[in-house]
Amino acid sequence: MLEVRRTHRRQWIVGAAVALAVGAIGACDREAAETPPAPTSTPESVPPTSTVAAIGAVSSWGNNGYAQLGDGTECDKPKPGDNCFRLAPGPVSGPGGSGQLSGVSSITAGGFHTLAVQPDRTVLSWGLNEEGQLGNGTYGPNSPVPVVVVGPGGTGKLDTVTTLGGGSVHNLAVARNGLAWAWGDNIWAQLGVGTSVGPQFCPRGSSVPAQGASMRPKTRRREVGQPETRQPEGDPATSCSQYPRAVLSPDGKGQLGNVVALVGGDNHSAALLGDGTVWTWGLNDEGQLGIGTSSGPEQCRPYSSYPAAGCSTKPVPVVGPGGTGRLSNIRALAAGSDFTLALRSDGTVWAWGSNAWNDLGQTDPTKMEKCKSPFAPVPEYCSTKPLQVVGPNGGFLTDIMAVSAEGAPLGLHAMALRRDGTVWSWGINDMGQLGNGKSELYRAAPVQVVGPGGKGFLTGIGAIGVGGKFSIALKTDGTVWAWGVNDQGQLGQNTRSGPQQCTDQNTPCSTTPVQVKGLRGQGLLTNVAAIAVGDDHVIAGQRP
Repeated sequence: MLEVRRTHRRQWIVGAAVALAVGAIGACDREAAETPPAPTSTPESVPPTSTVAAIGAVSSWGNNGYAQLGDGTECDKPKPGDNCFRLAPGPVSGPGGSGQLSGVSSITAGGFHTLAVQPDRTVLSWGLNEEGQLGNGTYGPNSPVPVVVVGPGGTGKLDTVTTLGGGSVHNLAVARNGLAWAWGDNIWAQLGVGTSVGPQFCPRGSSVPAQGASMRPKTRRREVGQPETRQPEGDPATSCSQYPRAVLSPDGKGQLGNVVALVGGDNHSAALLGDGTVWTWGLNDEGQLGIGTSSGPEQCRPYSSYPAAGCSTKPVPVVGPGGTGRLSNIRALAAGSDFTLALRSDGTVWAWGSNAWNDLGQTDPTKMEKCKSPFAPVPEYCSTKPLQVVGPNGGFLTDIMAVSAEGAPLGLHAMALRRDGTVWSWGINDMGQLGNGKSELYRAAPVQVVGPGGKGFLTGIGAIGVGGKFSIALKTDGTVWAWGVNDQGQLGQNTRSGPQQCTDQNTPCSTTPVQVKGLRGQGLLTNVAAIAVGDDHVIAGQRP
């Protein structure tokens, strides 16, 4: 496995230096330059945004080091056993560990945790909870079975939820009335509650593993069974919220409303409003907020040993291309580690944030800027303003119906789904996660995902999901296909080996799509209605 050193939440990949963070933002011509009014604290009614009306039995596979599979088991540390991985799909437990989870409205994955919306519009969560990201009013031990997300103030239940957004160690929710809520880590103001200090503290106890899900300087992504890595001596207790908080309106006087969708990156968040504009908050050291600067609008400094970094403690509008007006006509968002994607209603894709490893789908470096992050040794290529993602052979990527990226620390590549059912990807490719039949450093321009065995191209796809170093595609026939790294069973092949070896460390992987096996490795997984992908785990919901 490539050694991944983390500075703050940055990944330094030794041996095959590559990392992708891409973005896509709705196209911008004259319409993008128009400046609509800022949203008020009085929300408009928005419809539910779940992709399916109902989901049957829910299963999971991949890494279970932090109980993110929800199967009722916890990893045996420091000597990992079979319960630290699930190599083929298996049942997710029902609430409290009873039976199998079924009948939920939607599923969402964070970096090392998972969430689901129930039919009554309350929320379940399970997995890592070191920063209160489960939203059950506690921090600390992980939960291997689904628990209920409590209501604002820590009482009752969070309800009327229409859609969720999972960040690396924080979560976002839209209520039926269009109001935005957030909980979990807030060290870089990614909750949008007007502060990066508080609103609560989650002091790190000796029983809580410090690993790649937490945004800490000078830490290494901890694999299962490795020793704990402590936060730097003298740093403050972690800023977080253990239950949902209201995301502020831009003026800080009310709650952000008229929200259609929310997405979370490693340390930033983005909201799509009903008027087609995009608003962001959190860390901005690489321009991931898309506001035309990487040095503000505010400053956050959680660590005494590091300088302050640009951030925003409440929502700010993403600017239009060239920094003029506001980005508009957007209909979908995705967030990577330190970049943001947006899909415009005309089918074009736009991106902003870090381009340190050709993350923004650009082939012309003159279009980009240099961002000087206090956590990077030298200034890195970035864009603080939306750039249109290029096409595979010149021109621009078009006719796109969905985009995907992973907000966890290793979410460094991106995918786009075309209306013709084909899949396109770009960015880091050291583990074959682009699915083009190769293991290489990266691809700056989108490449088409090939078919199984490298024959032809993958077609008939209805949904896509990006993981830390792997990718998932759901076909319209209900079958699931995967490619990329397989060292923790991410590909659902009932093995942690092959079918190929990637990089000079000979890490198990597949550079072309392979079909996910059935429950407990028997047959093939079929009749799937929805998928959700974390840093190194996958959740699938059957058709009811």
